[in-house]
Formats: sequence, structure tokens, C-alpha cells
Amino acid sequence: VFKDRIIEISTKGDVLGNDILFDGVMKNKLSPPYHIEKGVLKTKNLDLNRIVNKLKIAEVDNVSTFESFEEFDLSDINFNNLKLIADSIQLRNINATEFQANTSLNQQGKFDMKDFIFNIAHGSLKGNYGYDLKSAEMDLDLKAESIDANDISWALFDLNNQIYGDLTGKINLTCNGTNFQSCMQTLSGNTKFKVEDGRMPKLGSLEYLLKAGNLVKGGFTGLSISSIVDLVTPLKTGDFSEINGNVRIKDGVARNVEISTRGKDLSLFLWGTYNFSTSIADMQVFGYLSRKITNMFGVIGNLSMNTIFNLIPGVDLSKDSEILDKINKIPGIELSNKGFRKFLAEIQGNINGEDYVTSFRWVN
Repeated sequence: VFKDRIIEISTKGDVLGNDILFDGVMKNKLSPPYHIEKGVLKTKNLDLNRIVNKLKIAEVDNVSTFESFEEFDLSDINFNNLKLIADSIQLRNINATEFQANTSLNQQGKFDMKDFIFNIAHGSLKGNYGYDLKSAEMDLDLKAESIDANDISWALFDLNNQIYGDLTGKINLTCNGTNFQSCMQTLSGNTKFKVEDGRMPKLGSLEYLLKAGNLVKGGFTGLSISSIVDLVTPLKTGDFSEINGNVRIKDGVARNVEISTRGKDLSLFLWGTYNFSTSIADMQVFGYLSRKITNMFGVIGNLSMNTIFNLIPGVDLSKDSEILDKINKIPGIELSNKGFRKFLAEIQGNINGEDYVTSFRWVN
């Protein structure tokens, strides 16, 4: 309907492989640039991965231009208040439902998605997203409620199989979003989270930390290390009643990673740095381990474990105030409690690979 330079449009068709229903109001003449004053865009399935790929910037003669959706040039359209509604969406490895957001795109190429919300399993993600189509600058403000920790860490940071459980927290990030690698190299912001009934199968498990380089190369046989790991594995020392994290990021590097965990027989405090573009970590893991774990395997098993444990080198706590400060951040620690051993493991290398635990020592 065309009246007084206002066009009301209702259409249904195949856009990006989806059934799309659009109701809205366009202003001005039927020639570019087109301005949508308000509208509602509904779809059964919204593939954000495909849309993001379409929103790449082509640099021609040092002038930023926009790629087209098929034969439609995004530089010819802007909108003030377009509501997006989708039954399901895909974003990287995340599959979610009941998506809603209020969006805008101005003539300068600044895209904003305000007050978005979608459900993941029994949890939800809420927040705001901004992307400058000319400069590729991106900002993201998220509030997560009981979502899968592995899903969100993989989707945002390419960290896979490092942390599991129901995550609740806040995530504030900015980066250059030309591509994922560029984003990781320029990433800045803060994340603060809590995971209930969580699991850290690598950095948080005693069996993995005991594969440290100094033990393997320090006179321990492969058989003895393998034997002790086989004994410890069933204890599930990587399972925790809660995991709390606070990570501050600048220019692609988290220089102040602080993660604390509380478990039945093992509690930890992790501290150090992590490079998001290279996956290289330089961290220390401070642990508080119950001595009861060496009393669960019968006479032969207990003797084997205690023999190997007693051969592991130590570090003198009284001579290093920095270690004392970090040890005191382990949840529930009592330095005078003789029923627990304290240890320090050092992490250096790509934590998505193997062999990045360089040393394991008791703290005396």
C-alpha cells in the first residue's frame, strides 16, 4: 500500500533458505536508499552463521562497501526498529530456540541488536550486540543463565572440552570482527561466571596434572605414571560442586585469569595468562588434595600411590610469599590441616593440545 510516501509491506518468501514473514512500514520513495521505519521479521529458522558470512566487508580502492544478499545491496537499506523473531537459530556451534531481538541499521553501517534473548536447553542468553559494517568493530554484552559451559566457551573462544556444567554469568567483549581470528587477536573485555556441579577434565583433574613434564622426565617410569593415573581416574577429581571465574582480557590476552573450584577431595585456584588467538596458557594451578584418596585402593594400591607421591619434589611455602598468597585463595583451605596435601602445577603451552603441564610439586 502506497500513501503519502509511506509504504506498508507484508510479504512471505524464501530468503536465505528460510520461510520469512515480514510486516513493516517503509518511508520515502521506491528507490534506494530504502528506509524501514518499523517492522517485524518472523522466521522458523534463523541461520546467523550464514548471515554473518554475508555481512563481510569487501575493500575496493580503500573504500568499505557491503556484500549483497544475492542481488540485494545492504548499503541500500537502513532501518530504525525491526523486530526479529525466530523459532530456532544457529550461531557457531550453538542451536537455540525462541529468539527475539530489536534491531537497527543506520546509513553509516552501524548494526545494533538490542535486548535479544534466546533459550538453550534449560537456560537462556540475554544481551546486546553491535557491529560496524565499515570498521568491523564488534561489541557484545551477554547475561547467561544456566547454559552449558562447554557450548558457550566453544562458541565464543574456541575452547572445547575444558569446562562443563550449568554456567551463569556476565560477558562483556569487544573486538575487530572481520573474522574469528581477527576477533581473538583484538579481544578485550571481562567475563565473570559461576558453574554449578561443574567439571574440568584437564586443568582441574589430578590424573591429568600428574602427567607433568618434570615427573615424566624426572626418574618416574611411564609405567609408574600410568599406574598412578589409572588409580586416580575413578575418583573423578575433576568434578566440582562449584567453579567460579573472573577473567579480564586486553588485546587478545587474558592477563588476569582467576578461577577457583570447590570439590569433595580436591579444590583449586588457577591463576595466570591465556592468549586467545594462539591458545597458549601460562598458568599456575594451586591445589588442596585430601589424603583420604590414598586410603581407598587396598594395601597394594595405597602403597603404590604413597610411594610415588613421596617421590614427587616439593617447594618450600615459607620461602615464597607469592605462593602463600595464591594458596590462600583455594576455597576452604586450612593451612594447618594435616589431612590435606597442597600442590602447585605449572601450565605452559596450547591447552587445546597435550603435554602442556610442565611441572607438579608438593607445597611444604
